[in-house]
Amino acid sequence: MSCTAGNGQSNLQMSDTSERQIMSAENEKALMGVLEAPDVVLFVGSGLSVWAGLPNWATLIDKLILFVESKTGLTQAAARRSFGNSDFLVAADHLLRRITRPELSDFLARILGFSSARPHLVHELLARLGPSCILTTNYDRLIEEQFAKTRGEHLRVVTNRQVADFADIIRSDAKNYIFKIHGSIDDSSSIVLSETHYHNVILNSYEGGSRSVFETLKIIMATRPIVFLGYSVRDVDFLLALRFLQQTFDRNAGRYWAILPDVDQEERERLWDAYRIRSISYETRNGKHTAFVDLLQKLADRPHLVPVNDTPATILAVGRYGNQLSRMDPGPGFEIFAENREYLVKRRELENFGRVPIEVPLRDFPSSLILAGPAGSGKSFAIRSYLARCGEALQEWALTDNCGAQLPPMAAAFFALHQPIFLLV
Repeated sequence: MSCTAGNGQSNLQMSDTSERQIMSAENEKALMGVLEAPDVVLFVGSGLSVWAGLPNWATLIDKLILFVESKTGLTQAAARRSFGNSDFLVAADHLLRRITRPELSDFLARILGFSSARPHLVHELLARLGPSCILTTNYDRLIEEQFAKTRGEHLRVVTNRQVADFADIIRSDAKNYIFKIHGSIDDSSSIVLSETHYHNVILNSYEGGSRSVFETLKIIMATRPIVFLGYSVRDVDFLLALRFLQQTFDRNAGRYWAILPDVDQEERERLWDAYRIRSISYETRNGKHTAFVDLLQKLADRPHLVPVNDTPATILAVGRYGNQLSRMDPGPGFEIFAENREYLVKRRELENFGRVPIEVPLRDFPSSLILAGPAGSGKSFAIRSYLARCGEALQEWALTDNCGAQLPPMAAAFFALHQPIFLLV
């Protein structure tokens, strides 16, 4: 970067760099703690595959243009225009109309080298970070191969076509899997490369448009901490992920971290304000990402916590659960009251609940309670309102230092029954 504006400009740049380093160091320290969480998920981009000699998305499309032109003998003008505008999804749409799926598979495996690529040091460091749940937009097999070598663990590979397996990986206790959102080199029919692919596979599904891939991502990213690796702020895959976060959650869910190159203070603030992403920045030198490897090495070599008990993990899980409950929309309804009639007063405890909001006995009744009433009487509204307040109490409990205090009520399940008896608390 030029410093021709004089010493003032140079000092400003030094100040910004210093502040960036301080903020990144703070986030880096916090990230070390996040990586110890039992449910953290790594979201891995093509930046890791590049170290093994594979292309990023831009290079892939550039070479695909040449491949299609050599196959057809025709200049792909529309694809070149889209590529020039960095609209890689649309460029791929034009190109994939000219070749078959087997030809695409051959192009990826043989010409680009996906079938012969071998893991790099960054893949070993990734395997040593700790988490065993992976989301990736990469097609290659490098991550699962390295996990088997470094940790002796065979990750369960799930592609966007394996809808029946989605229920397993959204479980809160799911471990040892890699979800290949954009498909795998081992299954050409699962590859997502174009605008059409993205809409047909990610936003819809193979089973009547139920949006299985989209919903699976939504659940994982709403309920588990996510750490983005191998992306830049201009990476197409990362931009798609940001669009997904914004449209789906609007800054209201999840805990997200991202290790990104050359992120300044303004960009860091934008990522936080728009997407609630905490960023850890590293500096590139002459286009080299050596600092990224150094950072991964530092994270992989950190002293791992020896779990004496899982109190921190439990508190974290309770806080996230409380956040979900607190945002429960009770829907249309009205406040209802508990009516204490004489023929129901068979126990002394009921005497305290005459003509009070239904939330009071739900909260304070010392024994089991059945809430009954005809359809439309306000049962659902009452329960949902009560659970939302429970969620707020859970969040407050998890965020305070006084975690030895009594744990607020927790709703293990909530079922809207069609029978007159609505809920057993």
